[in-house]
Amino acid sequence: MQRWIWVVGFAALVIVGSGLVWSALQSPAAQTYEASLVNSIDFELPEIGFSRVDGRRQWSFPQDYGPHADYQREQWQLTLQSDCPVRLDIIFDRITVIPEELAPQRPSEWALQRVITADLRLEDQEGDVVADTSLASRAAIGLAGADETHVWVENWSFDWEAGTLSVATNDITLALTLELEEPDGAGIEGGWYQYARQGTADGTLQNRTRDSIDCRVTLRHRFGTFERLQVTEQ
Repeated sequence: MQRWIWVVGFAALVIVGSGLVWSALQSPAAQTYEASLVNSIDFELPEIGFSRVDGRRQWSFPQDYGPHADYQREQWQLTLQSDCPVRLDIIFDRITVIPEELAPQRPSEWALQRVITADLRLEDQEGDVVADTSLASRAAIGLAGADETHVWVENWSFDWEAGTLSVATNDITLALTLELEEPDGAGIEGGWYQYARQGTADGTLQNRTRDSIDCRVTLRHRFGTFERLQVTEQ
Protein backbone atom coordinates (compact mmCIF):
# COMPACT_ATOMS: atom_id res chain seq x y z
CA MET A 1 0.00 0.00 0.00
CA GLN A 2 2.96 2.33 0.64
CA ARG A 3 3.80 2.50 -3.05
CA TRP A 4 0.35 3.90 -3.88
CA ILE A 5 0.90 6.74 -1.44
CA TRP A 6 3.89 7.68 -3.60
CA VAL A 7 1.91 7.32 -6.83
CA VAL A 8 -1.07 9.31 -5.58
CA GLY A 9 1.17 12.07 -4.27
CA PHE A 10 3.10 12.29 -7.53
CA ALA A 11 -0.06 12.15 -9.64
CA ALA A 12 -1.74 14.87 -7.63
CA LEU A 13 1.13 17.25 -8.41
CA VAL A 14 0.74 16.91 -12.16
CA ILE A 15 -2.94 16.25 -12.79
CA VAL A 16 -3.93 19.91 -12.56
CA GLY A 17 -0.97 21.02 -14.66
CA SER A 18 -1.58 18.43 -17.36
CA GLY A 19 -5.24 19.38 -17.50
CA LEU A 20 -4.27 23.01 -18.07
CA VAL A 21 -1.85 22.02 -20.84
CA TRP A 22 -4.55 20.04 -22.59
CA SER A 23 -7.07 22.85 -22.18
CA ALA A 24 -4.62 25.27 -23.76
CA LEU A 25 -4.41 23.04 -26.83
CA GLN A 26 -8.16 22.99 -27.35
CA SER A 27 -10.12 25.44 -29.45
CA PRO A 28 -12.47 27.74 -27.45
CA ALA A 29 -15.52 25.73 -28.54
CA ALA A 30 -13.98 22.36 -27.72
CA GLN A 31 -14.80 20.48 -24.57
CA THR A 32 -12.01 20.73 -22.03
CA TYR A 33 -10.57 17.69 -20.27
CA GLU A 34 -11.01 17.36 -16.54
CA ALA A 35 -9.38 14.90 -14.16
CA SER A 36 -10.20 14.79 -10.50
CA LEU A 37 -8.52 13.27 -7.50
CA VAL A 38 -11.29 11.18 -5.98
CA ASN A 39 -9.56 10.03 -2.82
CA SER A 40 -6.29 8.51 -1.69
CA ILE A 41 -6.98 5.10 -3.24
CA ASP A 42 -9.17 5.96 -6.22
CA PHE A 43 -8.00 8.49 -8.79
CA GLU A 44 -7.94 9.30 -12.49
CA LEU A 45 -5.00 10.19 -14.68
CA PRO A 46 -5.36 12.01 -18.00
CA GLU A 47 -5.15 9.67 -21.00
CA ILE A 48 -4.75 12.31 -23.70
CA GLY A 49 -1.61 11.86 -25.80
CA PHE A 50 -1.05 8.16 -25.09
CA SER A 51 -1.33 5.28 -27.55
CA ARG A 52 -4.36 3.05 -27.17
CA VAL A 53 -4.87 -0.71 -27.30
CA ASP A 54 -6.72 -1.02 -30.61
CA GLY A 55 -5.66 -4.46 -31.85
CA ARG A 56 -3.60 -3.14 -34.74
CA ARG A 57 -0.16 -3.61 -33.19
CA GLN A 58 2.51 -5.38 -35.21
CA TRP A 59 4.72 -7.26 -32.73
CA SER A 60 8.47 -7.27 -33.17
CA PHE A 61 10.85 -9.20 -30.95
CA PRO A 62 13.27 -8.62 -29.31
CA GLN A 63 12.34 -4.92 -29.56
CA ASP A 64 9.04 -5.51 -27.75
CA TYR A 65 10.86 -6.93 -24.73
CA GLY A 66 11.71 -3.33 -23.87
CA PRO A 67 9.57 -0.40 -22.73
CA HIS A 68 6.73 1.18 -24.70
CA ALA A 69 6.92 4.81 -23.60
CA ASP A 70 3.96 5.87 -25.74
CA TYR A 71 1.60 3.81 -23.56
CA GLN A 72 0.48 5.14 -20.21
CA ARG A 73 1.18 2.08 -18.11
CA GLU A 74 3.44 -0.96 -18.42
CA GLN A 75 4.23 -4.00 -16.29
CA TRP A 76 6.83 -6.75 -16.19
CA GLN A 77 5.62 -9.57 -13.92
CA LEU A 78 7.75 -12.57 -12.94
CA THR A 79 6.17 -15.56 -11.19
CA LEU A 80 7.92 -18.70 -9.99
CA GLN A 81 5.83 -21.75 -10.90
CA SER A 82 4.50 -24.49 -8.64
CA ASP A 83 7.63 -26.67 -8.90
CA CYS A 84 9.49 -24.15 -6.73
CA PRO A 85 10.00 -24.48 -2.93
CA VAL A 86 8.81 -20.88 -2.56
CA ARG A 87 6.09 -18.87 -4.24
CA LEU A 88 7.42 -15.63 -5.61
CA ASP A 89 5.59 -12.94 -7.54
CA ILE A 90 7.24 -9.64 -8.46
CA ILE A 91 5.82 -6.83 -10.62
CA PHE A 92 7.67 -3.83 -11.99
CA ASP A 93 5.06 -1.20 -12.88
CA ARG A 94 5.79 1.92 -14.96
CA ILE A 95 3.19 4.72 -14.84
CA THR A 96 3.56 7.84 -16.97
CA VAL A 97 1.55 10.71 -15.56
CA ILE A 98 1.85 13.03 -18.55
CA PRO A 99 2.92 12.14 -22.12
CA GLU A 100 6.11 13.50 -23.60
CA GLU A 101 4.36 15.69 -26.18
CA LEU A 102 2.35 17.50 -23.50
CA ALA A 103 5.07 17.68 -20.87
CA PRO A 104 6.22 21.22 -20.05
CA GLN A 105 9.87 22.03 -20.58
CA ARG A 106 11.39 21.44 -17.15
CA PRO A 107 15.20 21.59 -16.98
CA SER A 108 15.38 20.00 -13.53
CA GLU A 109 16.67 16.42 -13.42
CA TRP A 110 14.09 15.85 -10.65
CA ALA A 111 11.14 16.75 -12.91
CA LEU A 112 8.34 14.24 -12.52
CA GLN A 113 6.99 12.49 -15.58
CA ARG A 114 7.11 8.78 -14.79
CA VAL A 115 6.85 6.68 -11.64
CA ILE A 116 8.25 3.15 -11.35
CA THR A 117 6.95 0.87 -8.61
CA ALA A 118 7.86 -2.69 -7.71
CA ASP A 119 5.85 -5.15 -5.61
CA LEU A 120 7.20 -8.40 -4.23
CA ARG A 121 5.22 -11.14 -2.53
CA LEU A 122 6.92 -14.25 -1.17
CA GLU A 123 5.18 -17.27 0.34
CA ASP A 124 6.50 -20.54 1.73
CA GLN A 125 5.32 -23.98 0.63
CA GLU A 126 2.42 -23.85 3.09
CA GLY A 127 1.18 -20.60 1.61
CA ASP A 128 2.21 -18.44 4.56
CA VAL A 129 3.39 -14.96 3.60
CA VAL A 130 7.11 -14.54 4.20
CA ALA A 131 7.41 -11.09 2.64
CA ASP A 132 5.04 -8.56 1.08
CA THR A 133 6.89 -5.38 0.29
CA SER A 134 7.26 -2.69 -2.35
CA LEU A 135 9.38 0.18 -3.63
CA ALA A 136 8.39 3.31 -5.56
CA SER A 137 10.38 6.12 -7.08
CA ARG A 138 10.18 8.75 -9.77
CA ALA A 139 12.11 7.89 -12.91
CA ALA A 140 14.70 10.62 -12.45
CA ILE A 141 18.45 10.96 -11.79
CA GLY A 142 18.88 7.20 -12.03
CA LEU A 143 16.60 6.35 -9.09
CA ALA A 144 14.34 4.24 -11.30
CA GLY A 145 13.61 3.70 -14.95
CA ALA A 146 13.09 1.38 -17.89
CA ASP A 147 15.30 1.25 -20.98
CA GLU A 148 16.03 -1.15 -23.84
CA THR A 149 17.58 -3.78 -21.57
CA HIS A 150 16.09 -3.57 -18.07
CA VAL A 151 13.69 -2.00 -15.59
CA TRP A 152 14.75 -1.00 -12.09
CA VAL A 153 13.71 0.73 -8.88
CA GLU A 154 16.69 1.58 -6.71
CA ASN A 155 18.40 -1.78 -6.03
CA TRP A 156 15.60 -3.93 -7.48
CA SER A 157 16.26 -4.82 -11.09
CA PHE A 158 14.99 -7.08 -13.86
CA ASP A 159 17.33 -7.29 -16.87
CA TRP A 160 15.77 -9.26 -19.73
CA GLU A 161 18.84 -8.90 -21.94
CA ALA A 162 21.31 -10.24 -19.37
CA GLY A 163 18.70 -12.59 -17.90
CA THR A 164 18.96 -11.51 -14.27
CA LEU A 165 16.61 -10.59 -11.44
CA SER A 166 17.99 -9.02 -8.27
CA VAL A 167 16.19 -7.74 -5.18
CA ALA A 168 17.64 -6.55 -1.88
CA THR A 169 15.66 -5.45 1.18
CA ASN A 170 16.37 -5.42 4.89
CA ASP A 171 15.10 -9.00 5.11
CA ILE A 172 15.56 -10.53 1.65
CA THR A 173 18.32 -10.89 -0.89
CA LEU A 174 17.31 -12.50 -4.16
CA ALA A 175 19.65 -13.17 -7.07
CA LEU A 176 18.37 -15.20 -10.03
CA THR A 177 19.70 -16.06 -13.45
CA LEU A 178 16.88 -16.43 -15.96
CA GLU A 179 16.73 -18.34 -19.23
CA LEU A 180 13.58 -17.23 -21.01
CA GLU A 181 12.13 -18.83 -24.13
CA GLU A 182 10.58 -17.03 -27.07
CA PRO A 183 7.14 -15.47 -26.42
CA ASP A 184 4.27 -17.90 -26.18
CA GLY A 185 1.68 -15.92 -28.09
CA ALA A 186 1.14 -12.16 -28.12
CA GLY A 187 -2.13 -10.28 -28.24
CA ILE A 188 -4.70 -8.50 -26.09
CA GLU A 189 -5.74 -9.70 -22.65
CA GLY A 190 -7.84 -7.77 -20.18
CA GLY A 191 -7.54 -4.59 -22.23
CA TRP A 192 -3.73 -4.77 -22.35
CA TYR A 193 -1.29 -5.75 -25.03
CA GLN A 194 0.44 -8.76 -23.49
CA TYR A 195 2.74 -11.68 -24.18
CA ALA A 196 4.15 -14.43 -21.96
CA ARG A 197 7.55 -16.10 -21.86
CA GLN A 198 8.35 -19.34 -20.05
CA GLY A 199 11.76 -20.29 -18.76
CA THR A 200 13.94 -21.32 -15.85
CA ALA A 201 15.20 -19.43 -12.82
CA ASP A 202 18.37 -20.46 -11.01
CA GLY A 203 19.97 -18.72 -8.05
CA THR A 204 19.65 -18.04 -4.33
CA LEU A 205 17.17 -16.55 -1.91
CA GLN A 206 18.51 -15.31 1.41
CA ASN A 207 15.78 -14.84 3.99
CA ARG A 208 15.67 -16.61 7.34
CA THR A 209 17.74 -19.27 5.62
CA ARG A 210 19.68 -19.44 2.39
CA ASP A 211 17.72 -21.41 -0.20
CA SER A 212 18.73 -22.53 -3.65
CA ILE A 213 16.24 -21.73 -6.41
CA ASP A 214 15.96 -23.97 -9.46
CA CYS A 215 12.43 -23.55 -10.83
CA ARG A 216 10.30 -22.77 -13.82
CA VAL A 217 9.38 -19.10 -14.21
CA THR A 218 6.80 -17.16 -16.20
CA LEU A 219 7.29 -13.59 -17.44
CA ARG A 220 4.22 -11.58 -18.42
CA HIS A 221 4.88 -8.27 -20.10
CA ARG A 222 1.85 -6.02 -20.64
CA PHE A 223 1.21 -2.40 -21.57
CA GLY A 224 -1.75 -0.16 -22.29
CA THR A 225 -3.73 2.85 -21.14
CA PHE A 226 -6.11 2.88 -18.22
CA GLU A 227 -8.96 5.36 -17.86
CA ARG A 228 -9.42 4.73 -14.18
CA LEU A 229 -7.15 3.02 -11.68
CA GLN A 230 -8.79 1.27 -8.74
CA VAL A 231 -6.61 0.50 -5.75
CA THR A 232 -7.97 -1.49 -2.84
CA GLU A 233 -6.67 -1.69 0.69
CA GLN A 234 -4.76 -4.86 1.54
